[in-house]
Amino acid sequence: MAQGTVLLGLPMTWTLWEGQDLVGYTQLFPLTLGGGWTDRERGQPSLTILATWTHPQFRNDRPSRLMAWWVLDFAARHKFAHVRRLPSHERLARCFRDEHGWEHRRTKAWPDGITRHLMTRESQAMPGLAALIATFAQPGSTHIAPSPDGGSLCRVPPLRPNLTRPST
Repeated sequence: MAQGTVLLGLPMTWTLWEGQDLVGYTQLFPLTLGGGWTDRERGQPSLTILATWTHPQFRNDRPSRLMAWWVLDFAARHKFAHVRRLPSHERLARCFRDEHGWEHRRTKAWPDGITRHLMTRESQAMPGLAALIATFAQPGSTHIAPSPDGGSLCRVPPLRPNLTRPST
């Protein structure tokens, strides 16, 4: 289950499918990652969204918002106080702040030369989300079954974006 993965401190990749089409994925890490966070912030139980990708065909449907809601709910169910994200583009940071309710803490230039916007949001239970996300896959499995935990995205090991679902 995902909770065991979280407790092990491994990155997790969660994919969102519509039929056989990969709509998008989000990748999480169960710590506050990156420089620029205060000691207090780093000490808070948190998840960091490392990456989110959506297929261009589905972008107008805003699946990244759905995936972010799922992450906020997952964090609340697993006792993480906060979710962090580190967008490198000003336009994305404004969108996350103005349209999605994320708090912009500060902007930090990293050693790799990329400027990142350190953003946070408190975890939030969203019980109605199960109506929108109705399938769950066990780790390492391509079998899809009804979600036992009230709504999860399908979990697979970290992967590169793929446009078709593995055959079962």
